[in-house]
Amino acid sequence: MRLPRALRMWRLRHLPPRIPPENPLELGAWGEAVAVRHFWKQGWRILERNYVYGKAEIDVIAEDHGELVILEIRTRVDPNVHPSETITARKSEKISQAAHQYIQRHCAGCQHFRFDTASVIVAADRRSYVIDHQRAMF
Repeated sequence: MRLPRALRMWRLRHLPPRIPPENPLELGAWGEAVAVRHFWKQGWRILERNYVYGKAEIDVIAEDHGELVILEIRTRVDPNVHPSETITARKSEKISQAAHQYIQRHCAGCQHFRFDTASVIVAADRRSYVIDHQRAMF
């Protein structure tokens, strides 16, 4: 069941908790919420979150100045591994398949689209974070 637009927008505008959770699944959800809010504040139009096609999931589908953006978000606390390095060839292939299916269904006239990554890097003390946005990654 899809939430009404007003409720989805209300959820976008409210900040996630300031302290990232310890649980890895909750940390991932927290990182997605932080990144979505960041891009929304930059003027992106959020079209879909957690879009599923088969076994593939796209974290965020958005529009940035008329260009469709397929966004994969990764969140990590480990300073030795950059979050974008955890995206495997298999994962990027699944995201590509889901993206092409989305474009065929919802945006047949889209000529410009790109695949971006957003890495939410949390400090070891969990008091701060940085969002590293990389355009056209795959």
